[in-house]
Amino acid sequence: MNFSYKEILTVAFTLFAIIDIIGSVPILISIKNKAGGIREFRVTVIAGALMILFLFLGGLY
Repeated sequence: MNFSYKEILTVAFTLFAIIDIIGSVPILISIKNKAGGIREFRVTVIAGALMILFLFLGGLY
């Protein structure tokens, strides 16, 4: 598998541009109030794993 760091950075910046965290703040606050808390580390690890999964599986189709 050949991949470059430039491709990884391009994908990462594109995904961060698509994911509008500022617009999601009210939703995250309401979830935090209802659920009693958000496990930030767990959410970060899952999001990172999904990004890496899509990076490698996206080239198959």
